[in-house]
Amino acid sequence: MKRLTYILLLLLLSVTTRGQTLIGYEYWFDTDFPSKVYIAHTQSDISFDADISTFHQGMHYITFRVKDDKGKWSTPLTQYFYRTSSDNGADNSLTSYEYWLDTDYTKRKNVESTKGVIAFDLDTSTLRQGMHYLNLRAKDKLGNWSNLLTQFFYQTSSDNGADNSLTSYEYWLDTDYTKRKNVESTKGVIAFDLDTSTLRQGMHYLNLRAKDKLGNWSNLLTQFFYQTSSDNGADNSLISYEYWLDTDYAERKNVESVKGVITFDLDTSTLRQGMHYLNFQAKDKLGNWSNLLTQFFYQTSNDNGADNSLISYEYWLDSDYAERKTVENTNGVITFDLDASSLRQGVHYLNFRAKDKLGNWSNLLTQYLMKTSAVTDNKISNYGYWLNDDLNTLKIVDITPVNPLEWNGFLLDIPPYIIPESMPQKIQLTSSDKENRKGTFAWTDSLQLNLQFKDIADKWSTVEMDTFVHTSQIELEAHPLSINKGESIAKPANRNLAAISIDINKEDSVYWKADQPCFLTLFNAKKELVYTFSGGELLAGKKIETLEKGTYYALLHDATRDETYNKDVITIVCIGQNTSDTIHVEPAGTLSELAGDPEAIVNLTLTGYLNGTDIKFIRSLKNLQRLDISGARIVEGGDKYYQNYLTANDITGDYMFCNLPNLTRLVLSNHTTKIATAALSNCTGLTEIEIPASVTSVEKAVFNGCNQLLLINWNAQAAITAESFDTPAKMGNLLIFAPEGTGCTYEGNVVINGIAEKISLTHGKGFRSPQAFKAKDITYKRNFSMKSGNKINAAGWEAIVLPFDVQSFSNEKQGELAPFNSGKKGAKPFWLAQMTTDGFEHTTAMKANKPYIISLPNSESYEDEFNISGEVQFHAEDAGGVEVKATSYKELARIEGSNRIMVPAYETVFKHDTVYAINPATYENIAPGGAFVRNLRDVQPFETYLISKEAAVNAPKLYSIGGIGGEITGIEELPSDAWNGIEIYVRYGVLYIKSDRERTFSIYDTAGHMVRQVEVQEGTTAVTGLGKGIYLLARKKILVQ
Repeated sequence: MKRLTYILLLLLLSVTTRGQTLIGYEYWFDTDFPSKVYIAHTQSDISFDADISTFHQGMHYITFRVKDDKGKWSTPLTQYFYRTSSDNGADNSLTSYEYWLDTDYTKRKNVESTKGVIAFDLDTSTLRQGMHYLNLRAKDKLGNWSNLLTQFFYQTSSDNGADNSLTSYEYWLDTDYTKRKNVESTKGVIAFDLDTSTLRQGMHYLNLRAKDKLGNWSNLLTQFFYQTSSDNGADNSLISYEYWLDTDYAERKNVESVKGVITFDLDTSTLRQGMHYLNFQAKDKLGNWSNLLTQFFYQTSNDNGADNSLISYEYWLDSDYAERKTVENTNGVITFDLDASSLRQGVHYLNFRAKDKLGNWSNLLTQYLMKTSAVTDNKISNYGYWLNDDLNTLKIVDITPVNPLEWNGFLLDIPPYIIPESMPQKIQLTSSDKENRKGTFAWTDSLQLNLQFKDIADKWSTVEMDTFVHTSQIELEAHPLSINKGESIAKPANRNLAAISIDINKEDSVYWKADQPCFLTLFNAKKELVYTFSGGELLAGKKIETLEKGTYYALLHDATRDETYNKDVITIVCIGQNTSDTIHVEPAGTLSELAGDPEAIVNLTLTGYLNGTDIKFIRSLKNLQRLDISGARIVEGGDKYYQNYLTANDITGDYMFCNLPNLTRLVLSNHTTKIATAALSNCTGLTEIEIPASVTSVEKAVFNGCNQLLLINWNAQAAITAESFDTPAKMGNLLIFAPEGTGCTYEGNVVINGIAEKISLTHGKGFRSPQAFKAKDITYKRNFSMKSGNKINAAGWEAIVLPFDVQSFSNEKQGELAPFNSGKKGAKPFWLAQMTTDGFEHTTAMKANKPYIISLPNSESYEDEFNISGEVQFHAEDAGGVEVKATSYKELARIEGSNRIMVPAYETVFKHDTVYAINPATYENIAPGGAFVRNLRDVQPFETYLISKEAAVNAPKLYSIGGIGGEITGIEELPSDAWNGIEIYVRYGVLYIKSDRERTFSIYDTAGHMVRQVEVQEGTTAVTGLGKGIYLLARKKILVQ
């Protein structure tokens, strides 16, 4: 049994003062105060035996104190020792050991040849109050040093008498509060039972707090240290290190020659509340500095007593919330276990929020930081940074000239909002204050950070740039608007914003219009996004349903300022419309008195009687879009409604509704018997109309100039005559549905009793079919002219959707066509592809209402007989009728990919930040037809487009077709039967082509580039001058050597 014997001299200890009498002493090991041993004793010499055979191998300490006849205890004396293996025989390799306190390696003590117990001659009573640590390493008989062992302890006040309020303390490493250790009732020295040898290499920190007899916890004390490699022998190259807080490099501390554990003498209790970071770098024996390591932490309030409501917090980097770290129950200093050295170069942001004891989360705090490359050319005296191209955000920071200094994680002061040159599509209303008419708006956008350094020679470095995502938030006073009354406000141009509010309490819809182009993002009373008006839509005027009642808020942005629209103010009018209101006009001629404000009328439903005075008033309504007079009758009398024309009973008279460009829908009177000459001509906005069953005659030029008309529901028995229309080419893809028995001389697209004799569709003009029907013959025509791609670059692709299953394809020059691999003999091939979850894949058939992309071979890389350009016809026919699908939304096939959706379009889809259309011209070095690009152009009828499934802030600028390298098209896909009747071989570096007829060949290198075009004759043709290498010819690889 091994025993430890201590003989202690009271005179040396100086534990009592003159005139006092010793009555006893006590001692205990490590933190085991409850197992202390008390011995009554009155002599000056003290000796005792203690059994340490059961102690684990490692660092231990014995604490000893004496008691005088007045009941006062002395300052505790602590003696450290190291318990080695129980085997301390002749083979024991321990020959010496050394130890030192804190970073004072120069004052280390070296002890030769000891067995079993390693003891330390240390007097801790003279140490300052605070955190300390004891370092130990031992050497074996082969001269090898052990790993460095470190024991942390905390030195309290030397006054540990009866009034000392310390009753317990707890401590833990890093954020591992759940594994904290709690020690009851200790005096003087607070010691930590921690083995740092098992810690990973990197930054760590020790947390300590103590509790007094009233139950109050002290402030949290945090000691940072850096764990290096476990190899701390003679070859260890670490000779010094330095560290500093935040950007205060001038106040850095430098520590010479330390091994194993690097510790920082920092008191964080005096730091201001907020985000901070500790910087550290070490130097080896060759004078090389390590990379800068940065540890971030958040300093909370110093009040960490019983009422502190903080029970946990969580934090994460950038947008990676899934990888967030949650730390339970901590006080005072909140520390983040993040190593900034591993971050990519550029801007990052740290997100943090805390939870109180009631379960409430704090607001999210975001701290931006910048990671750059090392700057070593000269000493740096300043750095400056600004956002985007807005020099109003420029900040220049002075620093103490230093070199070298690696800027791996300095904090950025980012303003709460940055107004970009063009606002993003996704804007939120985060809060509203109805009483004070204020709204808070937020948006997320990509910002560009520009960073420069200035050296002591006053030279600025080149600008470093990086983009990062930032959420801006701004509170604006909302200018109040009233229904049916225009208001003028300052124009929100040149990175300015404006807000408006309006009370909508009974209106089913509101018609919005401005006198100048401006974007307007509208939110309802629930702060939900209702609609975003484009500049063109607001200028033209647009109606929006307002089902939710209450106060609406809108953000105005991106107003146009140019030579045409150069005013400093913009006028907005909101015209309310209750769709349930119907005006009954009786007697005729009184509509203007019944209707109220003419500018407020967008939708108008009338019953009763209408004469010339009423029709004249209707024609004066400049904002009228939808007119329904199905329940009214036109009667004679009143004023001339247009030029010299007067009304007649139940007749839609000559030019009655002509030249009304804003009218989009018209329902005529159910009593109408005749539609007279040019009654609807040049209604250029009209898209639909119904012809009542009562109509017996439709005269000439009724629909001339209605070039946007897509659909006529012809319920009348009157014949459909050619003289009532422009030519079918001018009428576009107008579709007329008529009942059985209707006579027809018009050669356009007419469906009688559900079947059409012939349907002709033209690319780029809208097509609307609310119901399916059959056509005996149907053709769609489209011109193709883009150059096609190859194995290196995807190009020449166009998007397409058709309402019928295509049976055949043909070209005016090349004749019959067919998709690659369709098996169609004699047909010239083209590429047809459909989208899948993995991208695009080839297909051999085109089905109704399904979106595709198509590319026709058209390149000098191909033989002329395979190049296709000009008009292509897509055709189907059947005596019983080919089914033509309805074009309603629910009938269209939307194809979902992994991160995008492909959508068909039969009517124009306007350019928008969410719409991706194929590029018809070169875009950022991408060939025409090579990618779907966001917010590029309007999508034409019979095209398809993409929308992203990703959040707007993360959505890419474009989606490439065919992936990297454009694999979806390529020269290898030319048809195999094109190469029948040829033989190719090489002799002595000469290429020979034997052919059964005259033809043209293209020779490519392995990258897909054409290197030569050769005209061969019937028989054998020699090709000379080719360099050594591998070539592609007629789908074969040819080696020339």
